[in-house]
This record gives sequence, C-alpha cells and structure tokens, in this order.
Amino acid sequence: MPNLSIDPLEARIVTFRQHPEAKGFAQLRQELRDAGRGELLAELCATWAQHERDPIRAADAWSEAGEAMAVLGETATAVEYLRTSLDLDPTNHRSADRLLELVEPTDPAAAVEIIELELGELAKRDKTRRGEKAGGEKEKEKEKEIVQRRAGQHRRAAELWNDHLGRVDRALWHFQQAWRLEPHNTEALESARQLYLSLGDEAMVAKLYQAELEVLGNAPGAAGKKAQIRYELGVLALRGNELEAAANHLEEASKLDPTSLEVAEKLAEVYANPSFRDGQTRHKAGELFVEVGRRRLTRDDATGINYLRRAVGIDPHSKGTSGALEEALHKSSEWDELDRALRHRTAILTDPEERASVLRRRAPLTGDAVGRGWPQGGAHPPACLRFVRALSRC
Repeated sequence: MPNLSIDPLEARIVTFRQHPEAKGFAQLRQELRDAGRGELLAELCATWAQHERDPIRAADAWSEAGEAMAVLGETATAVEYLRTSLDLDPTNHRSADRLLELVEPTDPAAAVEIIELELGELAKRDKTRRGEKAGGEKEKEKEKEIVQRRAGQHRRAAELWNDHLGRVDRALWHFQQAWRLEPHNTEALESARQLYLSLGDEAMVAKLYQAELEVLGNAPGAAGKKAQIRYELGVLALRGNELEAAANHLEEASKLDPTSLEVAEKLAEVYANPSFRDGQTRHKAGELFVEVGRRRLTRDDATGINYLRRAVGIDPHSKGTSGALEEALHKSSEWDELDRALRHRTAILTDPEERASVLRRRAPLTGDAVGRGWPQGGAHPPACLRFVRALSRC
C-alpha cells in the first residue's frame, strides 16, 4: 500500500497560507530553517511577504525566499524574488549581494545597475541622517558600516565599468567617490591613478598623488608612503621637464627615506641635467651616483660600476668620483679600462702633484699587462719610459 502519511511541516504551510499571521510566520520560519527544508521555507517567506505591510520586513522575507530558491537551483525564481525584495528596499544588502552573485558573471550591465540603485538610495538616506541630531554609539557604528558598504560598492561598480563595460569615465567617478568616503583607504585612489595614466593624463595623476599626501598629513608612520608618493611626483615632473618641481619632490623624498636608491638615482639625474640651476649641481649629481654605485656594488650588483662611470662622466674633475671608479676597476681587475681612466685623468689635471700621483698609479699597469701574456720586448719598456719622462716633467 502507498504511504499516505502527511508531512506535518507541509501541513502547517497549507494552514499558514489560509491564515497568515506574523507570530506564526516567525515560529514556522525558524522550524523550517532548523529542519533544512529550503523548498518549504521559500514558499513560506514568499507567502508572508505578500501580506507584510512594512516594506523593510517584506523585503527581508522576499530576500530569504530568493536565497532559498537559489540554493535549490531555481535561479530564475530566485532572481525574481530578489528583485522584488530590492524594489521594496534597494538597500537590502543581503538581497543585493545574492542577486549580484547570480547575475554578475553573465550580465555585468545588470549587476552595475543593481549596485548603483543601492548606492543612490544609500546616498539619499545619508543626507537625511545628516539633517538629524547625532545619535549614540550604536548609531555611529551603523553609520560607519554604511560608509564602508558604500565605498566597497563604489569600488565594485568601478571595476565593472572599467573591466567589462568599457566606460572609463564611469569607473573613474566611482573610484573617486569611494576615496572620498574612505580617504585613508587609497585602493580606489591608486586604481584611479592607473586609469588616468593609461589615458595619458599625467597632470591628473599628479593631482591625485597630491591629494593623498594631504590625507596622510604629518603622521610619523606615514613617512615611507609619503616618500614613495614624493618619488612618483618627482618622476612625473621630470618626465614633463619640470626640473625644479622634480628636484623639490625628490629632495623631500630623500629626507623621508635617506636609504632609497631609486630616489638617489632619480635625484642625481635631475642634478646632472645641464639646464638645471645653470649646471651648478653637477658635483652633487656625481656624489649621488657614486653613492648609488658603491651601495649597489656592496650588494654584489654588477651594475654599480656603471653608476661610477656615469659619475666620472658628469664630474670628471672630481677627485672623489675618479677615485671611486679607480677603486672599483681595480677590485674587478678591469685593467684596460683602469689604464684608460687614469690616462684620461692625467690629461685633464693641471696640478703637477696630482698628475704625478696618477702617473705613478698608472705605471704598474704595464707590468700587469705583461703578466696577462701581452707580448714582451719592444712594446712595454718604451711605455714605461714614457711614464718616467712624464713624471720628470711634473
């Protein structure tokens, strides 16, 4: 015989449909949750939502009905219920999030519409709250949560506009709104900068960096971040050939982070520019390139010697830059280049004692050359003789 027993929970749903009331709804909803009866829970909530007079509570009921249908795989019905919930209360986060999960993968335009509807309603309510008296701690905490929600949704909308819908202008607007709501969260600001950079609007990129500097203020813990921003501003100014502005930003960056190699290198480039301050900073450029080169060599970075070469090229009369390159070439056994460097140094020196000192350091290089297997006999003795004659003239 077939089993004619009636499911008691189904029977109660039938009774509820005939006599819906709030107390019975709350009790039965909890029982269905505990029992894991999603199909009956969806039916109960959808039934009660049509009788609930308060739109916020009705939206909540539609939301739970939609979630239950989504879990059951009834996507079309779930979307219908969740949209009904948002029609009643566009700020129902639960409905919005669940609906976005369902529609965003296949319909980003619909997803961004849902987000912007919520954002519009939240902005209206924010204006209303501002006109009211300040509330207690609970109200302040709730306001904080709403601000976080708005900022997050703005960032999400921006990503949809930029990544899927090809509207950079809308993406930028949303990123800026997110940053205004949470100025200490620079995630949106950085995204906006990248978009402006992709559009070639470096002036706007610089403005956004300046805005971030203002937000950071003078907090001691922000020194590293401020140094990086100053560096980026310096790079932008240098690219625009605004040498004075570039120097100011990079000098500030150097004060904030004296150990930064990239700051020192970029500042040296500015100082080395012959158009900057009538070329009066070339000596500083040489010193900075020497600093960068030595520190890179200390880290076993072979490119360090290139900075020493550049230092000598910029300031060939400096004893310090020439000495640094000479030392590095000697350590790396670059004898040919060391000989050429010393020969060039001899040619530009006018002080007899300095010339004699350089010639003495250059003379042994011929012996090193012989030791490396160079031809002996006719070539090097005359070379040595030339050094002796040159020394006698000093």
